[in-house]
Amino acid sequence: ILDRDSNKCRKCGSEDELEVHHIIPVSQGGTKDDKNLCTLCSECHLNIAHGGKTAQVTYDSRNEFWNIIENSKI
Repeated sequence: ILDRDSNKCRKCGSEDELEVHHIIPVSQGGTKDDKNLCTLCSECHLNIAHGGKTAQVTYDSRNEFWNIIENSKI
């Protein structure tokens, strides 16, 4: 996934502290398939994807996640 995403955060472009995010959490039926994974820096992972809480996601679907990543500013 890191290679696919050019070793950059898909949200802000940072190359530091990268993490692989499960778009749909495994606990909610998400898989380890490439389409369910995204590279985010630790800041975007926590704040954008989890709303500042590691156990909670801030979106309801894969499409909503990508809309947040592609269309909003940090």
